[in-house]
Amino acid sequence: MLGRKEREREWRRQELLKAAEELFAKKGFYKTAMADIARISEFPLATIYKFFKSKDEIYLTLVREKIEKMIAIEKNSVVGHKTAKEKIKSITKQHLNFFQENRDFFKIYIKERIVPGISLKDEVGLYIYNKHKEYTQFVAGILKSGIKRKEFRPLDPLKISILIVGAMDALIYQLITEDEIENPSENLELLIDVIFKGIEKQNF
Repeated sequence: MLGRKEREREWRRQELLKAAEELFAKKGFYKTAMADIARISEFPLATIYKFFKSKDEIYLTLVREKIEKMIAIEKNSVVGHKTAKEKIKSITKQHLNFFQENRDFFKIYIKERIVPGISLKDEVGLYIYNKHKEYTQFVAGILKSGIKRKEFRPLDPLKISILIVGAMDALIYQLITEDEIENPSENLELLIDVIFKGIEKQNF
């Protein structure tokens, strides 16, 4: 358990990250100044610099913590599921849930992932690349187990994983850019249906 001072410090830190996330998503990294973060968070600039040395450090911290949390949630979500199909469905649903709870972050994350030449810092771009690779390999491992259990056709699990993750990113990008979509869950169910019709082993 954290002491009172540690809890207060962590609360301030999270409030700063929340304010930065909102601004990065709305204005972009380059157009956001430390003074903007101070204004939105209602903390003095001097306080912000006690937590973060620069705007770059805030950005990298935000990206790291959100991605780590997302991957941890999705890995935990497969615990207790016996079949690979159930695990993949659980992952896709958790991915959408995390998006719905973190829309501002995904505006930043998707931009870093799919827009050519937009990486702000090599360290950020490399981190996102490595985490995306880790994530696709995690999904590929589940697909591989499904192939061994004869749930799925004997396809290349890594290639199928890349297609699944890419499809989820495309759905999220659509949800970000087209706010009029009323029921994202229906889109997710369609995605899941298309995925499994393509990879499930057919018994004739």
